[in-house]
Amino acid sequence: MFSSTDMLIKIFADITKLFSKASVPLIHEVIPMLEAMEHDLERVVKAKDVPKVIRIAAMAGLQVVSKYYGLTDDSNVYCIAISLSLFMTIPFS
Repeated sequence: MFSSTDMLIKIFADITKLFSKASVPLIHEVIPMLEAMEHDLERVVKAKDVPKVIRIAAMAGLQVVSKYYGLTDDSNVYCIAISLSLFMTIPFS
């Protein structure tokens, strides 16, 4: 069973392993990763059974993730990459 500390570390460890690979994620894959990380951290922040110090650490992580997630709004590259990614996955008949 995971402790609350392990749960918080796992959120960052999975993403870190992914970004540390030789083949890094494509731009259109980054946004869903940030959203998933944001969701996981919000869940830790709201968890009443998690020690307060862990919830505070999760809140700090959430602020950093939100900062970088917000920066994607300033870049047209992210919008274009996601639009093209969606366009390429829509089946046309």
